[in-house]
Amino acid sequence: MSWSSRKKIFYFLIVVALALVFIALPSFFVFYKAPTCFDGKQDQGEQGIDCGGPCTTLCQASFSDPRELWATSSEVVSGVYNALAYVVNPNINAEAQNIAYDFRLYDSNGLLIVRRDGETSIPPVENFGIFEPSITTGNRTLARTFFEFESAPVWQKVATTTQSLVALSSNFQTSASSSRLDMIASNPSPDTEQNIEVIAILYGTDGNVAAFSKTVIPVIAAGDTAEVSFTWPYGISATIAKKEFLFKEIP
Repeated sequence: MSWSSRKKIFYFLIVVALALVFIALPSFFVFYKAPTCFDGKQDQGEQGIDCGGPCTTLCQASFSDPRELWATSSEVVSGVYNALAYVVNPNINAEAQNIAYDFRLYDSNGLLIVRRDGETSIPPVENFGIFEPSITTGNRTLARTFFEFESAPVWQKVATTTQSLVALSSNFQTSASSSRLDMIASNPSPDTEQNIEVIAILYGTDGNVAAFSKTVIPVIAAGDTAEVSFTWPYGISATIAKKEFLFKEIP
């Protein structure tokens, strides 16, 4: 090859290189899309499509379904009941939002009296309650309460699994016409907590649920305490052997 030909090839390669720098490279940055947790692809070290690895959404194989331990109802006034489901979240560092559920109340003949649908969040704590108030049954006698999740949770990773609030002390009083439970809640966390749902459950000496109720703490500062009260418009005759308080942040 002559020196002139080599020179032409050299200049041609320079033009090609400049074209790559000034055309191909900008085009790459214009059209290139960095992998994300919402691109419908398994990339960037994900364990599945848009789940696991760097993504906050957990893959199906990484979690277990929440378990309902029991569900019950309590008559507030004649023909009107509150319902409660006690649920366990077996997943560590995981929560879920907007989970559909339903309560179904049956009579002694196994016939459906009423159905109540709702949505709830699943907090990153082991035990929590789902409370459904003021379910009307009319003149029919309630015999059994059934609870079921209607949708599958989409689990998200969270940094903590510890309960933000704790119950320091409580006092229960009852009479023939009313009952009252007073409790002191404490916030040992370094953050102010807002909109905390508190469910109180009273257990009799037989281990069964004697009564339950719900209230909300609007705000409680870090290191502070709050007085919480639960009331019932009737006397609770059972001897109370245990009190349990379930805390859950309302989204």
